[in-house]
Amino acid sequence: MLIIYILTSKFHGRYKRSDKKMKLQKVQKQIFSHRVTHQEAISILFAVLAVFWFFVFFKYHDIQRVQLYGLKFVESNSGWYYKENGAKKYAKLPETIPVDADGFARLYYDVSFVQDTEFSIGFFTNNQIDIVSAGDEIIESYTGADFPEWLEVTGKYYHIVTVPQQLATGGKTICIATKSSVAGSSGSFSEIQKGTRSALLVYLVRHNFLRFILATLIFVLSLVLLGIAFIFHKQLGGDHTLRALGYLTILVGCWLLEETFVTQLFYSNPLVHWLFDYLFFITMPITFFYFVEELSGVHKDKGMGILTYVDIAIISLQMILQVFFRMTLPRTMIITHVFLLASFAYVVYFFIREIKQGNIRMKGYLHAVLILIVGSVVELFNYYFCKFETNDVLTLSFLFFFVYLGVQVYQKSLARMQELTDAATYRKLAFIDFSTGVYNRTAYYTYVEKYISRVPRKFCIVIFDMNNLKKINDHYGHLYGDKVIKTFSDCAQKSFGSLGKVYRIGGDEFLSLIREPANEQIQEACVRFEMCIAEQQEVQYKFTVAYGTCIFSAVSVDDFFIGQKTANANMYKMKALMKKEHRIEGFQKVTDIDSVPKDKEND
Repeated sequence: MLIIYILTSKFHGRYKRSDKKMKLQKVQKQIFSHRVTHQEAISILFAVLAVFWFFVFFKYHDIQRVQLYGLKFVESNSGWYYKENGAKKYAKLPETIPVDADGFARLYYDVSFVQDTEFSIGFFTNNQIDIVSAGDEIIESYTGADFPEWLEVTGKYYHIVTVPQQLATGGKTICIATKSSVAGSSGSFSEIQKGTRSALLVYLVRHNFLRFILATLIFVLSLVLLGIAFIFHKQLGGDHTLRALGYLTILVGCWLLEETFVTQLFYSNPLVHWLFDYLFFITMPITFFYFVEELSGVHKDKGMGILTYVDIAIISLQMILQVFFRMTLPRTMIITHVFLLASFAYVVYFFIREIKQGNIRMKGYLHAVLILIVGSVVELFNYYFCKFETNDVLTLSFLFFFVYLGVQVYQKSLARMQELTDAATYRKLAFIDFSTGVYNRTAYYTYVEKYISRVPRKFCIVIFDMNNLKKINDHYGHLYGDKVIKTFSDCAQKSFGSLGKVYRIGGDEFLSLIREPANEQIQEACVRFEMCIAEQQEVQYKFTVAYGTCIFSAVSVDDFFIGQKTANANMYKMKALMKKEHRIEGFQKVTDIDSVPKDKEND
């Protein structure tokens, strides 16, 4: 037994090794015998080039560069001071300093030596006007002298002030004076940068680069969502979720772009910045409610309705206070912020309630909404306690929220479009005669029974009836008879299809309905039809068709039945005439092919 076990184990081990070897050879054969398609070759090429690009970018990032923007900026936060009771107090920027009696907060910097060239200083203002001077010379005055009467401050800006060489002399003092009607912004100063103008512009872009890229992505996503929503609005039916998300995304994208300060490079009108910064922000909640309603499919929720009208009232109140009482939007923005926090609480409750009630449209979206709420709360904290510091939490949460929801809503919209397309396809198939491909009896009577017109409209009905179909079926079989009917319907479609629709309303009876017909067109179509029947080569034997026409004006269903009855009577007149002329006694052979036996055709 032991010997048998050992021999069996050795044999089994050899068999396993042999089996592995065969599998390996099979895999190798498949690999080496695989022919790479040109699409795969292109993909491989791009993959190799991408690896090479990343290798070069990270391996040689410290080599000598071509400088287009001049010298680098330097932080110039030290040396700035303010005066309190006549004494100098050096500031640690960013910092909030005391305000003088005239409402201005002043920050000073003593130029200790003569500069070789002119230089520039860069700083942020937040709902402030500013005056920059060197000695007795004013080199920037941004005081809103030509602003509308109802507008005092216009938001946040980055200022680049160039100090000319003749003023940058030793012993001169540079003074930055700011003033704000918003209590939280009075006396606030950001960090100050020093360098060439181009270097400070580079600093502005780099300082907000990540936020700018993310905001741009959100803005581009909004255009894509709105484009899809409007291009495929018919396919989407009454589902406006994609459109609502697009509206919300474009508002957020524009607002985030404004928050990056980079938009100052493209336009400098402060009123435009004011519109983007404040009006877009205060209209975001109402757009968010619209999106939530479309997403959930619940359009009559009382809570959402109350929030919507309360937001409209808040927006109206803020604009009235701004225009008529000169209470600037930054001063009344706390109303919107408190309203936002209350709205977030209700939206979370709304999501949880709908999910518990089995609303399948809401599943998978709650965590995205929670991430957005957390980002918004962090941004509110940053707004009130970090005046000049940028925070990318809200931007990242917005990006995640919109990308995630955009993908989910897009997929659901595609599914919805497919459902509608399938429904349209089934509806179309219900109106098609499968054996001939033309419309069926149901399609014709559905159109006629729904027809109502206040103004009489001209129509033409042509009724066709095939001669001797029963003899053809009895002699050659029903399959051959169906082939003859298909040839007959093809001729009717070719002759009358460009003018109207062709319907099969009986076994060998067809009808063409033509809107706004012209007598010449009907006559030419009849001639084409007769030639098509006479010259057809699809079936082996000639056959004949009788037809009758009727041109009438219709305002109701009864007019169609009267026209159909008249066309039917004319068709029977033609049939009687053809019988009298011996054109329907039989069916003549067209080709030299022998007649098809009935039993073979049935096979």
